Amino acid sequence: MSDISQPVVPPELCDVVIDYLHDDPRTLAVCALVCRTWVPSSRMHQFHTVILHRIPAWRGQKLLLISDPSSTVLPYVRHLALG
Repeated sequence: MSDISQPVVPPELCDVVIDYLHDDPRTLAVCALVCRTWVPSSRMHQFHTVILHRIPAWRGQKLLLISDPSSTVLPYVRHLALG
């Protein structure tokens, strides 16, 4: 049986691809599902700025997302805005 190694994509290249998608939240969410190593770069862009709108339903969901003790997105939030 021969050993066939999988090609390895350098993390720097993955970061460049994800950085290119910085203004596309849906695609960033999908990127975070690709593999564990893509999560930090994806979330860095996706949750850099969190805006809590006046609409109660959205505000509650986002607030729970960043305030839950088991949340993994809080470290990526750099700006919090109330709108």
